[in-house]
Amino acid sequence: MIATRRLMLTAMVIVVLLLISAVASLPHLMIPGSDRLQPVDGLLHLSVGTKSRADEYVLKLFQDGYSEQVVCLSSQISHNLFPADFTRINLINQGIPADKISSLHLPIYECPVEVVDFLVQYCLERRWDSVIVVTSPEGNSRGRRLMRDEFRQRGITLYFTHAPQDELELRTDWWRTHWKIQRLIGAISDLLLDLYFGDCRVTSR
Repeated sequence: MIATRRLMLTAMVIVVLLLISAVASLPHLMIPGSDRLQPVDGLLHLSVGTKSRADEYVLKLFQDGYSEQVVCLSSQISHNLFPADFTRINLINQGIPADKISSLHLPIYECPVEVVDFLVQYCLERRWDSVIVVTSPEGNSRGRRLMRDEFRQRGITLYFTHAPQDELELRTDWWRTHWKIQRLIGAISDLLLDLYFGDCRVTSR
């Protein structure tokens, strides 16, 4: 009886330690590194948010000559209200010429691959062979790999990156801040959904 209790206690301690280790590893697991960037035909700015410093990062990439065309993307959050439109205006005010930056309204699809297919078609229509995608730091590596493969199969090289300031902020005291925990847990949720609904990643090609 005593041996059984000790075994159960040991098992509980191991489970608790594993949970603590898993929680402590969240930033390492759910913040993929940025790619080594090259000059490209277009830049897709997906990191639109009130806590993001990505606008400054996109401006720097433009000024450093990584892309002459910037596209701000977002889906609709209210009737005829798209955050990407305001992001575009903000970047114009910071120095990007109006003819070098546009906003793209993303349709709301049931399956993530439909969004990828939409973006591929958008890039193909502009004859872009290479694209930088600026995202939030957190995300699932599997989804990025599948998106990269989808673009590559259509002849487009894709680079993922995010603002270094955003990554530093997300990693700093993340376990004490609600919105940081929420975003990291959200990235895990996206990964699980991506795995479960992986069969919807068959495009219309």
